[in-house]
Amino acid sequence: MIGLEPIERVIRNVAETPLTIDLDWCKYDLRSSLERWSMAQSGQGLDHYFREHGFEPAGGEAHDGSGVSSLQNRTDDPLESLFPLDPTKRP
Repeated sequence: MIGLEPIERVIRNVAETPLTIDLDWCKYDLRSSLERWSMAQSGQGLDHYFREHGFEPAGGEAHDGSGVSSLQNRTDDPLESLFPLDPTKRP
């Protein structure tokens, strides 16, 4: 679903592009075995790519499905990672 090519053009490694990344995907997210794609596998692949290049993405796999209700259960996670209460934890 989400290819790495557009990301690779812009983000090479943490030294060149220091970022705070919040990356969530759902264990029971959308997928199609017939068309051979999975949002969960895309999320895992992105996470692996970022970690391989020195980033430490916040978030991860949620034991949830996709959709608005799933996102509403986790709105605090991206906010905490992007706006930490402890200013020393900012990138």
